[in-house]
Amino acid sequence: MNQNKLQQLQNNVEVIGTLKSKELEVKETLDGRRFMSGKLVVQSIVDGKMNEHNIEVFTAGSSKLFQGVETVKNEYKTIDEHGIESADRIRVKGALKLKEYYNNEGKLIQYNIIRGMIFNRLDKDSGLEDKAFASIETIIERVKPILENDLPTGSYSVDGFTVGWKGEVIELKDVVVEKELTQAFMDLYQPGSTGRLSFKLNSFVEEKKQVAATTGFGIMVDIKDTFETGNKYTNVITVIGGDMPYLDSRKYTSKDIETSKQSRRFKLQEMKEKFNISKVPVDNGFGLGIPKQRRITISMPPGAGNNGIPNF
Repeated sequence: MNQNKLQQLQNNVEVIGTLKSKELEVKETLDGRRFMSGKLVVQSIVDGKMNEHNIEVFTAGSSKLFQGVETVKNEYKTIDEHGIESADRIRVKGALKLKEYYNNEGKLIQYNIIRGMIFNRLDKDSGLEDKAFASIETIIERVKPILENDLPTGSYSVDGFTVGWKGEVIELKDVVVEKELTQAFMDLYQPGSTGRLSFKLNSFVEEKKQVAATTGFGIMVDIKDTFETGNKYTNVITVIGGDMPYLDSRKYTSKDIETSKQSRRFKLQEMKEKFNISKVPVDNGFGLGIPKQRRITISMPPGAGNNGIPNF
């Protein structure tokens, strides 16, 4: 198997909104090469809902994109630091990536995140509306009905993936086809299909009512109202359209799909082994002992070149 031979698929994301916060830092590798890493949070009001999109940033100092990210770090104004009236409206272009790791309890955490690459400041009167959309060539694996109280809602969840540079397999998590588009989607896309889909990226907080706890007996202090507001976080990728499935050389063959799955199995196995190694206790003669020296390896994001710096 050679995952590097997998055809790279289109993966484009565009977010427009107001810069809420930024955490960017210039660092150096052991041999002195600079890179910028960190994240931005961009607020976008779409369909009346306030979305907050986390934008991951990682740019090599040698990249032609570095200067633009440096301008974001040094000049762009945020809501948190300068207030909503002074904060910059920006446009971010990038790609959707998969973030995954094992937490301390040994649970595999997986979610998609936006990798920002190009950043532009917008004029207040640009006329461009807030948005968070993606256009991604996707291989469909499974389509399953979404149930609520054991009854079908009419919406479907979609398992699929795309493939990035050097055969990086990027699973798409929490993808939903709303009931209005279900029939059209199902008529065109079956498991094994390849095609370019359009997505809306949702990342917002819904307010919901929760019944507050009440006392059973005795004296209680600081009693709140019968109902109090709670928050429900929604992170869903919604299918909003798509091209006809590919029937030419762009279509992934069954062999390509199996190679992609093997690549994922190997990656997950490797992650699990590294986690298990990290949990091995230190041998002590008695008492607390002295921890053994452990070599620390910094993993660069997928898409890094042979020198450890991403090739943008």
